[in-house]
Amino acid sequence: MRFEGGASSYLEVLDAERSLFTTELDLVETRRDQLQSTVNLYRALGGGCRVHYNLLIMKTLTDSDRRFIERLGLQAQSEGFSRIAGQLWATLIVSDGPVSSSQLVDTLRVSKASVSTNTCFLERLGIVERRTMPGERQDFFAIRPHPYAALVEGR
Repeated sequence: MRFEGGASSYLEVLDAERSLFTTELDLVETRRDQLQSTVNLYRALGGGCRVHYNLLIMKTLTDSDRRFIERLGLQAQSEGFSRIAGQLWATLIVSDGPVSSSQLVDTLRVSKASVSTNTCFLERLGIVERRTMPGERQDFFAIRPHPYAALVEGR
């Protein structure tokens, strides 16, 4: 308003805006430091609440994800593999990271024994790797790096 009325030069307006921006940036950094201090306090007091990895890792599947899982299961079955092995493979492809064995049971609605048998089969093929997570007793599974090369080479 002062610039439009001729009371201030454009340089003064720019300088005021720069000063405002610097102050706002300082406020954001202070807020970040405050939140980081809160996190550090929780960690110092024992870590706060326990994080369940399986709640954080497995995303909600879309209809197209579910169709893909079913189709890869049928394709695996037509190639002489277990349908469940194909479904496990597809589930791990569409997941955002390692997936727990219990989540695989729940997602595919199959038995623990089927998940165990078929993940071992996929591990032997070099497609899947077994992982562990701190504080968790169950196994987690993820697609190995370069799984298709391992499958073709028969590792």
